[in-house]
Amino acid sequence: MRPLLLTAYGVSIKTKDRKIVLWNQDTDKREEWLPRDFPFDSIIIEHLGGFLTFPALRWLSTNGVSLTALDFNGSVLGSWLPDYPVNARDRLAQYAAFADERRRVSVARFILEEKLGHAVPRIYQSVPDLLVYEARQAEAYWSDLGITRDYPNARDPTNATINYASGLLLSRALLSCHRAGLEPSVGFLHEWRDHKPSLCLDLVEPFRADMVRTALKVRKGLKQTDFGEVFGHGLRLRPQAAHSLVTAFARTFKDREIDAFTSRLNLRFAVSGRAEPSPMLLPSRAIGCRTAETARPPLSEGARFA
Repeated sequence: MRPLLLTAYGVSIKTKDRKIVLWNQDTDKREEWLPRDFPFDSIIIEHLGGFLTFPALRWLSTNGVSLTALDFNGSVLGSWLPDYPVNARDRLAQYAAFADERRRVSVARFILEEKLGHAVPRIYQSVPDLLVYEARQAEAYWSDLGITRDYPNARDPTNATINYASGLLLSRALLSCHRAGLEPSVGFLHEWRDHKPSLCLDLVEPFRADMVRTALKVRKGLKQTDFGEVFGHGLRLRPQAAHSLVTAFARTFKDREIDAFTSRLNLRFAVSGRAEPSPMLLPSRAIGCRTAETARPPLSEGARFA
């Protein structure tokens, strides 16, 4: 994952002579890249001013760069995703698996077991039962960390950092779902609701523990002054703190892991109606962690453009 985070007021994106141009109108700072030189695979916008031109959107799509707008608390406001072929067969298999209660439970169990790294007791035979089991596991997890979760509007710096990291992870899940040609609103473990990307929330489950570890590591290096309150709706990360989190997230998160999980989940839609193979369980602590030997090099200065 190689995201570019834009947080400053007045940063605009346009094109000139086949180049993508980032321009800060307040400081008149400008950076330009040809497609082959652009060092990022995604752009994350979290600011209140600036503009984006239609030619810039075309440039991003042509070069496979996604664009995501985050709210101050890390909530995903919207995404511009490059075009990918949609496989109708896979999407129909997703719908069919969701419509069959037994198959939906099978897929939901698979997702939960991938998250936990161990088998879920067979006494849990429905999606509500699985959600009860997950809630108990989550309560124990947060209790061990000494954290009381507060979402979406955080009242303390730790929750503000975790919430923002959750938005980064979800933005990547949206792209993975889009690449696979699946329907983001039809989830299996997460309940279907309007305006809720339930399948994308399913996709992030095996990676939540790694996301939290990254967020907590970054939080240790932040000060109280790195957080600010927004309109009485909770704390947010100030720009420099947000850039620190994005950089850490980019170094620790493996894109191919979430794409691989999406592919395996896609396969489950087709096989969940037949005899089930033995689940390939991966402990969550083993997913999404990048060792020092395989870590990405530091991002270029463009990552701190804003």
